[in-house]
Amino acid sequence: MPTIYVSHEPRSEGIDLKPLHEYAAEHGMDIRYIYTRGFNVSMHPQESLATAETFAAGFDFNKDIWMVVGGDPLAGVICMVALVHEAIATNSSKINSLRYIRAKDESGRRTIPMYIPLEISTGV
Repeated sequence: MPTIYVSHEPRSEGIDLKPLHEYAAEHGMDIRYIYTRGFNVSMHPQESLATAETFAAGFDFNKDIWMVVGGDPLAGVICMVALVHEAIATNSSKINSLRYIRAKDESGRRTIPMYIPLEISTGV
């Protein structure tokens, strides 16, 4: 089953994950977090990189999605480095991701939270 991989589980309770869960359900995808909420990426750089490399090795560039939603921004950087390294090794030209937007409601105001697909070029 295709998977949406989120770099770091959000630490803030204020982050609304409902639109992400809706996107996953609509597209028949699982959601998995690469790093748990309690894991401190910057305090454990070697373990962080090893975890990211393991994640990237199992990433399906044709079906899976990777994204950052809250959490430590450094987790996103480390995961992207691992993904690009794996993309080079597997000759994959893009990484599928999602972008958070607020779509327009009936009155034309941007009030509807949702995710839209985004392709990130790997340079391969």
